[in-house]
Amino acid sequence: MHNSKNLLCLCIISLCFPVIASAEDAFAALQFLVGNWEAEPTATVTVARTDFALDLQGKALVRHNHAEYPAANGKPPYTHDDLLVVYREVKPVATKGLYLDSDGYYARYTVTSSAPGQATFVSDVIPGFPRYRTSYAFLPDGRLSTSIEVSPAGKANAFAPFLQWMSKRAGASASNPSPTAKAITSRLELRRRAP
Repeated sequence: MHNSKNLLCLCIISLCFPVIASAEDAFAALQFLVGNWEAEPTATVTVARTDFALDLQGKALVRHNHAEYPAANGKPPYTHDDLLVVYREVKPVATKGLYLDSDGYYARYTVTSSAPGQATFVSDVIPGFPRYRTSYAFLPDGRLSTSIEVSPAGKANAFAPFLQWMSKRAGASASNPSPTAKAITSRLELRRRAP
């Protein structure tokens, strides 16, 4: 009887261990995003900032995004805010995201990383709505390249460029990246060289 209880405990622990290990390193590939980012100004966006932070004891990666657009073509100035909560699903193992914005739009995303310093967020298909693909790339100079592609409703994989911008860590310049950016760049270079 005592051995049966020990065996049962061992089975439960072994089943839980992959979940615990996955939760601890769930966002290792997305660490380069963590921090406060300011977009370089463009003619169409006057202010834009994005903040990525680990939350819930490292079990979620939360992105807050704020953008201010100037008056154009007879339209008044416009402010856009959105929230993205990235989390790890266990079965099947996948990194997912839930997106909500100030326009009332919401979407679920699948998140992948094909190489160090790169991440792609692709929205699920919602009938009658466009589909989005957001790609991030951490550059050697410490800046973050962001591009958004859109696929029209009814054409799930016909992605075309929509927006593209460059961001720098708050308080850093491209010519003088922050110590955090330098450390991340060094780690990414080591990963790229690893066999």
